[in-house]
This record gives sequence, structure tokens and C-alpha cells, in this order.
Amino acid sequence: MPVSHLFPDLVDLVDEKTTAWGETKTVITKDVPCRIEHSNRLVLNAEGEQITSHALIFFNPSAVLDQTTKVRIAGDSYDHPIIQLDPVKSMKDPHHQEVYIR
Repeated sequence: MPVSHLFPDLVDLVDEKTTAWGETKTVITKDVPCRIEHSNRLVLNAEGEQITSHALIFFNPSAVLDQTTKVRIAGDSYDHPIIQLDPVKSMKDPHHQEVYIR
């Protein structure tokens, strides 16, 4: 079971959802616990291109994320797209998810 002190930071997750009528709706999940490590690293995106990631974020395995989710960090004027979303890490029980953002 994840421990809250391992995820001291909070971010908002921004998702664009399409309604049954074809309209786009923005859904924001506020104050999602995580841990942010700021560092530059070359990673492969979903298309196999090398892109520089500016941060690695560790999320609780219960956080609902997909490749189109954007991460809003407090104090930034920009919603960061996810470059790479690694599967949930688990030895015995699910422990965390790793997300590289631009």
C-alpha cells in the first residue's frame, strides 16, 4: 500500500474527454499526490521519437493516467504533456507509476 509521505507534491491532471454529442469537455482532477524529480533526460515518446523530458513524476498506482493526460504543476503557466508513461511498478503489491513530462 502506498504511503502518503512518499508522494509529498500535488499536481492537477487535465484530460480532454469527448461527450456522446461529439463535444470536447475538459476534466481536471485536482491535487493528485505525487513526487516530482526535475531533471533533463532523453526518453522515447509513443511514436518512438527521442524527446527531452524535463521531469520524472512518481504517482500512486491508483491515479488514472493515459498518454493524452496533461500535468499541471502549481506555479507553471503551461500544462505539461506526458512523453512516456511507464506501467505500474510492482514487486508484490503495486507501488507506483512513472511519468516523464515535457
